[in-house]
Amino acid sequence: MLNRNRQQQTTADEQVEKANRDLQTHKLHRNRQQQKQTTTGEQVEKTNRDLQTHKLHRNRQHQKQTTTSEQMEKANRDLQTHTLCRNRQQQKQTTTDEQKQTTSETDNNR
Repeated sequence: MLNRNRQQQTTADEQVEKANRDLQTHKLHRNRQQQKQTTTGEQVEKTNRDLQTHKLHRNRQHQKQTTTSEQMEKANRDLQTHTLCRNRQQQKQTTTDEQKQTTSETDNNR
């Protein structure tokens, strides 16, 4: 009977040890899963931050390009305006010179 009690006690102790090992293993697996989950969450956050940064840079580039295009358009309009003004001045000068010449010829003919 004593032998049987010892054998049962040994079996019970082994079961307790096995249960403790299983619990420890379970805790380790759960901790690893939580770590993976945390790592995945951090990666998602970093990816979102990187995407946001990329969008900001792209928008800045687009804004710079738009500004450059607008500046080119304004420069072209200014050049066109300047050319028109210069041509009008030349036209006025030519008209004035022709009038002076006509007046001079008329005076000479008298």
